[in-house]
Amino acid sequence: MFGQKEQLTIAGFLISQKEVVTNEKVLVYEGDNAVASTITNNVGFFQISLEYDKLYHIVIGSVRYKMKWVAVSTYIPVDERDIHLTNLYINIDPRKENTEYAIVK
Repeated sequence: MFGQKEQLTIAGFLISQKEVVTNEKVLVYEGDNAVASTITNNVGFFQISLEYDKLYHIVIGSVRYKMKWVAVSTYIPVDERDIHLTNLYINIDPRKENTEYAIVK
């Protein structure tokens, strides 16, 4: 359909010290603008639909685990949509703050 943007689904689990992280807010930024948000469920799972060909930063803020933020950056070109699959596991280390993780293809 003309003008329709192709969607990318990013899903992942939050874990910390072998336990799941539930009810944590997950924000997605494009530049300085928050473009999506969700909350992890009772097994630490989250899922967000985004667009291809854009650079996003996934930001997780956790008071419970003393994290100011965790940022995961991803850019997936639309021409690789049929071959790209990423499982995103973020291990929150309560001893570290402001840690950045990158998705590696």
